Amino acid sequence: EDEPAPPPPPPLSVATTAKVDGSAIHSSEVVSAGDLFKRIMEREAEKRRKAKTAARFGSIDFSSNVTSNRSMDSSNSATATKNRTFMRDGRKYEKKMVPRIVKTKVRKRVKTEIQVPVKLVEGPWIDYGGSNSIIFLESENAYRIGALVEGNSLSAFERKNGAVTCRIETNIPDDVHLHWGIVPRGGRSDLWTAPPEAMRPPETKSHDDQAVQTPLKSVTHPLLGSHNFIELDLNVVSISQVRFCLVGKNNTWFDNSGQGYSIQLPELQKSESKLTPKQMQESVSKKIEETEQKTLLCMEAAEDTRESAEKAFNAYISALSKISAARDASGLVQLRTLVDEVGEKYLELFRTVGLASSIAQAAADDLQISYEEQMDMFGTTEVFYASAFASLAVPENEVLNESSVRVWYDGVIDAISKAEKKAEAVQRGLISLKKDLELQVETEKAEVQKNEADEKMRMLKRQAEAARTRAKDIDIVKLGLQQKATTEKKKGTGGREILLQGFHWDSTRVKGATESWYARIHSLLPKIKEYGFNTVWLPPPTDSVSDEGYMPRDLYTLDSKYGTEIELRDLVKAFHDVNIIVLGDAVLNHRCAHAQGSNGLWNKFGGKLDWDERAIVCNDPNFGGKGNRGEGECIHCAPNIDHSQDFVKKDVTEWLQFMRREIGFDGWRLDYVKGFSGRHVSDYIEGTEPEFSVGEYWDSLSYQDDGKPCHPQDEHRGRIIKWIEAADPARKKGATTGSTGQTNPGAFDVTLKGILHAVMEYGEYWRLSHDGKPSGLLGWWSSRAVTFIENHDTGSTQGHWRFPSGTEMQGYAYILTHPGTPCVFWDHIFEDGWSHLHKPIRDLLAIRKEMDIHYKSDVEIVPLPHGTRAYAAKIDDCLYMKIGPDDWSPPTSAGTIWDVATFGENYCVWVKKGSEGSSGPR
Repeated sequence: EDEPAPPPPPPLSVATTAKVDGSAIHSSEVVSAGDLFKRIMEREAEKRRKAKTAARFGSIDFSSNVTSNRSMDSSNSATATKNRTFMRDGRKYEKKMVPRIVKTKVRKRVKTEIQVPVKLVEGPWIDYGGSNSIIFLESENAYRIGALVEGNSLSAFERKNGAVTCRIETNIPDDVHLHWGIVPRGGRSDLWTAPPEAMRPPETKSHDDQAVQTPLKSVTHPLLGSHNFIELDLNVVSISQVRFCLVGKNNTWFDNSGQGYSIQLPELQKSESKLTPKQMQESVSKKIEETEQKTLLCMEAAEDTRESAEKAFNAYISALSKISAARDASGLVQLRTLVDEVGEKYLELFRTVGLASSIAQAAADDLQISYEEQMDMFGTTEVFYASAFASLAVPENEVLNESSVRVWYDGVIDAISKAEKKAEAVQRGLISLKKDLELQVETEKAEVQKNEADEKMRMLKRQAEAARTRAKDIDIVKLGLQQKATTEKKKGTGGREILLQGFHWDSTRVKGATESWYARIHSLLPKIKEYGFNTVWLPPPTDSVSDEGYMPRDLYTLDSKYGTEIELRDLVKAFHDVNIIVLGDAVLNHRCAHAQGSNGLWNKFGGKLDWDERAIVCNDPNFGGKGNRGEGECIHCAPNIDHSQDFVKKDVTEWLQFMRREIGFDGWRLDYVKGFSGRHVSDYIEGTEPEFSVGEYWDSLSYQDDGKPCHPQDEHRGRIIKWIEAADPARKKGATTGSTGQTNPGAFDVTLKGILHAVMEYGEYWRLSHDGKPSGLLGWWSSRAVTFIENHDTGSTQGHWRFPSGTEMQGYAYILTHPGTPCVFWDHIFEDGWSHLHKPIRDLLAIRKEMDIHYKSDVEIVPLPHGTRAYAAKIDDCLYMKIGPDDWSPPTSAGTIWDVATFGENYCVWVKKGSEGSSGPR
C-alpha cells in the first residue's frame, strides 16, 4: 500500500458488470481502472482508521465473519477465464486484479478478557520499566517462543516485595498447553517444583509433583496473526526461575531438544539497615505504636462511614416513595451531598487503612521478617482501591429505584467490611510483631553477654596455656630431659576415614528381596572391609511415616522398614568387630506427630517423647506451633522442631546418648541442618562426643544469566563454613577431637559437587582451581570437607541433581586422590546397574590407602593454559592425577619416575617409583 501505484491501463469503454468491492458502483457507470483503484484505496484507509479506533477500546471481533462481495460459479470456469481479458483498438488487454475490501463487524464497547499480545519478534523485546525479556527459537519446527518479565499493577508494597508478571507467548498453532514448574529461591536450578496454588492460573491441572499444565489463551489479530499466550503472577521472594516446555496438538512437545526453557527471575534487593540494633528497636517500637493508633482510627472511621451510608440510603428510599408516577428524579439532587459525604469518608478510611498497613510492614522489614511471613501476619485481605471509588456514587442521569439504590448501599457496606478486616488483620499482626521485637531485644542482650563471656574465657585460656608452658619448662630443666620433635605420621589413625553410604533411596523396596536391608549389609560386610572402607553411614533407624525414614515419628521405636532393632544392634556390633565406625542418620529438624490437636492440626506427639505444639516453631504455618520463632528454613512436610526449648534440647540429647550407648553408633550424619541453628548442633555434639559427624548443609549455588555456575563460589562455601563454626563445640570448650582425629563437625562439600558438575558439563576444568587452591570447601577447610559426587537424594531413583552421565569416574578420581573425607555412594560400588564402576573405584581406594592420602594432604595444582580441557595435581609428593580429555603426563627428573597406577576414560593416576621406566599412557 505504501508503494507508488503502477500506471493505469487504457480506460475502459465497456460497462462494468459486477460489484468489484461491494461499493455503490452502478452497472451502467463507466469507471477507469485508475479511478477504481483510487476508490478502493480510500475505502481501505477508512476501514483501517475505524479498526484502529475500535481496537483502542478492545471492541474488535476478529472472527472470520467476512462477507465476500465477489463470487464465481465453478461451472462457468471457462467463461471466467475468458472474462479476465478484453479487446480494445484491436489490442488484447489483461484485467488487473485488485484487492477486495474485507468488512469486519464492530460491536460497540464490548469488553474482552483476552488482550491482544505484543507480536513476537526476532531478538529481545523492548524493556519497559526495567523488565527482562528473552526469545527462544524452536529451530527444528521454526516456531518462536517468547517470555517477558515485568512488574504488575499490584500495590506499591507488593511490588517492592517482589510481585512480577511473567508472560509467555508462542506462534505455535492450535491448542497449546504450558508444562511448567518453578525453582524455589535457594533451591537447585536444575530441579522443577510444582508452583503454589496461589500462583496457578485458572484451569491449571497438576501433572506430577514437579510440574503443572496450564492451557494458553488464543487470540487472532488481522495484522499480528494468531498467537497463544499466558500470564503468570509470581513472586520473586520465593522463586528464582520458571522452567517450562510447551505441549501442542497430538501431544507434540516443544522442549528445547529435551533441555526445557528457563526464565531467570530478578532477585529482590533489600536495602541493608544502617541503624544500630538499639536505634532499630526504638524505630520499630515507634512504628508499632503509630500503627495501633491508626488501626483505632480505622475502626472509628469505618463505623462513621457505615452510619453515613445508612443515613443516605434511608433518605433515598424515603424520597423515592414520594416521587410521582412519572418517576421524576430531579428531587433527589439535593440528596447527592449525602452520597458525596459517604465517598469522602470512605476515601479517608481507605487512606488510613493503607497507611496503617504500610507502617506495620515497614516495621516488619526493619526486623527482617520475610514477605511470606508478613503476609501470614497481616493477612491478604484487599480493600477497594481508588479506581473503585466510582462505584460509591449514584449516577446522576439514571432513573433510580429501590433496587439500584440497594446495589449501591451493598457495595459501600462490602467495601467498609473489607477495610475493617484489613485493619483487624493488621492489629493481629502487631501481636506477633511485638513478640519478634521482644525476642530480638533479648537476643541482642544475650549476644552481648555471650561475647563478654567468650572474651573472658579466651583470656583465661591464654593465661592457663602460659602457665602450662612455664611449668613444663621448669620440669624439663629439673629433670634434665630433652624435648623430642617428630614429624612422623601415624598410619591408620585419624583423618584417614573413607566413608561408604550404606543405602540408596529404594533400599526398603528392593524387588525380589528375601531379607531385610540390614541383613544384606551384614552379608556384604567382608567386602566392605576388603575394599578399604573404615566408616559406614547407615540409614535413619527410627519409626517413620515414610519408608525411607526421613519423616521420623517415634524416636525410640527402632523397628523400621530397613529391619528390626535386633538386626540393627547385630549389624553395628559386627562392624565394630572389624574396626569400622558406624554413623547414624539423625533427622533432628522435624518430627511427625501422632495425632491432631484441638485445632485440628497434626501437632500432638506420642511415644516416650510426648510433646505438644510448644515443641514446634511458631513460624511453621502448617502445624500451629507455639514455640519460639525458628532460626532456619522451614520445610512444609512435617512439624519443624523448636530446639531452643529446654525440654526439647534435653530429650533430643538423651535420645542421642541412648543411640550411642545402647545401639553403639559412633557418630552422626545430620540431616537438613539448614532448618535449625548450628549452636543447637554444637550442644548435641558436646552432649554425645561422636567420633565423627557430618552435616548436610545443602544450599543452592550462584548462577550466571547463561545458566552456568558463577566462579568462584566463595559465598556458597562461606555459608557452609559459617554453619560449621556455629556447630563446633570448640567455640565453647576448646577442640573436641574424636578418636579418629576429625574435629567435629564436618559438612558435605556441596560446593565442590556443583563445580564438578560444571566442569563435566561444559569442559571448563579451570573451575577446579582458585588462587592456586582447590575449589569448594575442600580448598578452604579440607579437614572438615566430606567430598562426594552422588547420594540417595541427588542420584538413585530420585535423581534430584544427578552427576553428569559417563563422567562418574572422573569425579571419583578427583575426590579419592584429594584431601578431605571422600564418600562413595552405595549404588556405585555394589549395585549391578553400576558394575562398570566397581573395579575402577576399588583400584582408587587401594591407591589412596597405599599412598596414605588423608584429610590434610598437600595439593599442588599443575598450572595449565586457560582453556585446556584437563586438570592435574600432585598430592603429598607421592602421587599425580589428571582428569579431562586433553593429554598431560607428569614431568620426569633424574632418579624420579612416575608409574601409572590406574587409568580409564579421561582420567589417570601416577605414583612415584624409584626406578626409571615409561611413564605410561597419557
